[in-house]
Amino acid sequence: MQADKYFLPNLKEDCESYLSTQLNITNFSEFMKATKIAESEKLENQLVNFLITNFEKINQEVDIHLIPQDFFVKAMRKMKRTQLF
Repeated sequence: MQADKYFLPNLKEDCESYLSTQLNITNFSEFMKATKIAESEKLENQLVNFLITNFEKINQEVDIHLIPQDFFVKAMRKMKRTQLF
């Protein structure tokens, strides 16, 4: 991420916080791509939580085959830890 390149950690955190508030079903796929590019663990965790909470709706509106397997694995592990699974 450019913020890392220029040693601006607060900028990265601010961007992550803002983007976390903008996540919805419509932009879920784009956020997945951006999270990988930015190497943002915070956003990745937000996506995993969003996937767990909104799976049925995501399954209806997003091509589920485009969701990377690691997101599902992380979601399953998290669900198991919180005994939702």
